[in-house]
Amino acid sequence: MSEQILHQILNEIKGLNARFGTVEGDVSSLKMDMGQLKADVADLKSDVAVLKTDVADLKTDVGNLQVGQAELLQLITALKYGQEMTHTKLDVLTLDVRRLEGHFIRLQNNREKESTRLRGDIRLLNHRIADVELEVERLKNR
Repeated sequence: MSEQILHQILNEIKGLNARFGTVEGDVSSLKMDMGQLKADVADLKSDVAVLKTDVADLKTDVGNLQVGQAELLQLITALKYGQEMTHTKLDVLTLDVRRLEGHFIRLQNNREKESTRLRGDIRLLNHRIADVELEVERLKNR
């Protein structure tokens, strides 16, 4: 019986050795996986550092864009003001042109009235001259 127990113990030890070999393989595999994970973590840390640099660059670019946008807004505001001034000046010029047109038309009308009056005066004088000439001729012939 003791041989049988010894045999059983030996079989148990062999089973344990086999299982221990499997565990050693699993531990070795885990160590390799752990090494790979450490490499992956190192890669991720490197990627994160690159991303942080990229984010910093983007923040700088956004800041520059905001400054440029503010400058463009100032420029657009100045252009709008200039355009409003130009429109105001154009409106004033338009009013001046309309006023001058009115003056010109009044001057034309006054000139035409004066011309008509002068023509009438000339006709009247021509008639008087003709009357005087007739009177002179009549006095000569007497």
